[in-house]
Amino acid sequence: MLIQPAELADAPSVMEILTLCREEMRVHGIDQWDETYPNLQIVEDDARSRSLFVIREDGRCVGSVCLNDLQPAEYCSVPWRCTGGRALVVHRLCVLPERQRRGVGRRLMEFAEDCARERGFACISA
Repeated sequence: MLIQPAELADAPSVMEILTLCREEMRVHGIDQWDETYPNLQIVEDDARSRSLFVIREDGRCVGSVCLNDLQPAEYCSVPWRCTGGRALVVHRLCVLPERQRRGVGRRLMEFAEDCARERGFACISA
């Protein structure tokens, strides 16, 4: 599995995966994402900022994750264990439902951990 920074041209594929994941989550009673979030503009902005990464199998995008240090205001009330240093924030991790439970998400999180270490982050938040 190859993980690399997403190109703007990857945004529609990532958006398709996010949409399929949203539908799958709803089947299981999870309403984390809706029709307005995440959207194509957000995914394109992630690609432009070079914070979006895609994982490919046989050249096909099967998952993605956005990694940066931007924490939404809602995160302020969370009692994080890591209080010293910067946190790398995991946003919008998604894996094609047909490829879930096959190590793709785990590989994306291992990549996030490697990025955190390489970039000097003290911890990861999601």
